[in-house]
Amino acid sequence: MGCSAAGGKEQDTGKGILTGHAYSILSTQEYNGEQLIQLRNPWGQKEWEGRWSDTSKAEWTDKAIKKLNHTKADDGKFWMAFDDFKIHFTRLFVCRLYNDSYGKQYYRHIMKGEWKGAEAGGCYNFPTWKNNPQYGLTVHKKGNVVISLTQEDTRITTVTHQLYPIAFTIFKTDHNNKSRMQVANQTQLIAQAPPQYGPFREAIHDFEPFLEPGHYVIVPTTFQQNCEGKFWITILSSIDVDVHYITASGTIEVSHETQLLAQADLVTGAIDFDSK
Repeated sequence: MGCSAAGGKEQDTGKGILTGHAYSILSTQEYNGEQLIQLRNPWGQKEWEGRWSDTSKAEWTDKAIKKLNHTKADDGKFWMAFDDFKIHFTRLFVCRLYNDSYGKQYYRHIMKGEWKGAEAGGCYNFPTWKNNPQYGLTVHKKGNVVISLTQEDTRITTVTHQLYPIAFTIFKTDHNNKSRMQVANQTQLIAQAPPQYGPFREAIHDFEPFLEPGHYVIVPTTFQQNCEGKFWITILSSIDVDVHYITASGTIEVSHETQLLAQADLVTGAIDFDSK
């Protein structure tokens, strides 16, 4: 887990916390009825200066130091009251593992796509929205499903490129999702991630605790039209699902991993509906 304070530049808030800077969360404890959180500045220095900081003498009794195993040093690690944490930090990041020895292993489907030419249709404010790449998802039995949209980061190849404001929408359909969505039907819309477009590298939606069986269409978009770039749709699921790209001609192109993560092999190919 990690966190950050809102701000575009690394600036001191006046209490030692830097805006626009990532911190890691090391531990949480309750001491004498107060909730505490331990963080680390990856710089290895520059720490919180309020209550429960290294320089705060009122809180750090010998008993508290022993209980929390605390060392006073300019090492980037510090404690703070959770109430202060909620004031000074605005974002919390959680890395969830889907393939480890402690939890259930998930299936993974990866679809590579691109907004290009007519398929860079922009958000549903534009009539060209329907031209964006679209993906069909079939869920045969209810289970936990996590969908993410990741746009390519081209800062390695160009210093001028900025991440596009992106989002994706998920619609439930009454048919077998062979056809493309023509309008953003609000009655069929079940989720948009994120709720507001933003220049994120990745947008994620977790259907917790489960997604109902049925047919769905996923539409990834940029906010503006004609924003060309590559992206990936990743679907992690506790139960196996079917995923396909919906072409304008009515065929689907399949590119997915159908095994558990530990045993996944990439499968590519195409299926023509007329031949099934």
